[in-house]
Amino acid sequence: MSTNRYFSLSRFGLLLKHDLLELWKSYFRSLCIVFILALVVYYMALQSSFIVSINNSYLNVEGYIKFHYVAFAFFYSFYMLIKASKFTELLYTKEGRIRQLMLPATSLEKFISRALGVTVVPTILFIVAILLADVVHFAFFTFFPNLPDEFKVWVVPELWKVFFSESTGINSGEVLYVTLTALLGHSIFILFGNVFDRHGFIAVVGLSCIASIFGRNLIGETGDLVDWGLASILESGGGLEVYLINGACFCLLIFIWWLSYKVFSRKQVIQPRFRL
Repeated sequence: MSTNRYFSLSRFGLLLKHDLLELWKSYFRSLCIVFILALVVYYMALQSSFIVSINNSYLNVEGYIKFHYVAFAFFYSFYMLIKASKFTELLYTKEGRIRQLMLPATSLEKFISRALGVTVVPTILFIVAILLADVVHFAFFTFFPNLPDEFKVWVVPELWKVFFSESTGINSGEVLYVTLTALLGHSIFILFGNVFDRHGFIAVVGLSCIASIFGRNLIGETGDLVDWGLASILESGGGLEVYLINGACFCLLIFIWWLSYKVFSRKQVIQPRFRL
């Protein structure tokens, strides 16, 4: 009886280590890119604050931290979507597909390993990058001698305070809906990454643009009414409608992940020229 039909935790650990070693250059490159972008954000925030101080305008430390919060949230979202679209990064070439298909592991183990590689690993790398940039950005203070001392703070702990303050006052149903929709968007990029391989990101963005253009023309004001009604239901904070909406989002999320697994498990060495 073949042992590769059943999930093995020890074999999965070896497979995860193998995938990390295969993609270490890609992860290191992304870490450097996020680190440089974070330094740019820190420098831009300090530069804008310094200009305000020269003009004797009112300095708002909260706005200074909010600038980092918005910038990092945007970069993190964009970074995670790019990583999600590279779900099959190890299968881009024929040699890569041969190596992956020859590995003595189940399709489920390979799929979970890649799922961790586009969710947990990029998140850890992003946090490490902004922490390193937070340490390095203290060197920028030498270029801004007139900057008030209240701006010379560790930014990352302040970001967590902003995050929790933003979450305060929002009901659990709305928080769950926002979380599920974010995961849905991420899972769609994973699905398209499995279907279109290296062109997954372009495919999602292109189809989204087409759908938004034609959808707005076809739906018109009806879409605005639906958005307004959905927002009203979520802001109510409870009720059967909120549970139904979140339940539908959760079921759709599970379906997309299941569909991604089915597509991933049917990968071949010789890819069909035309495939969905």
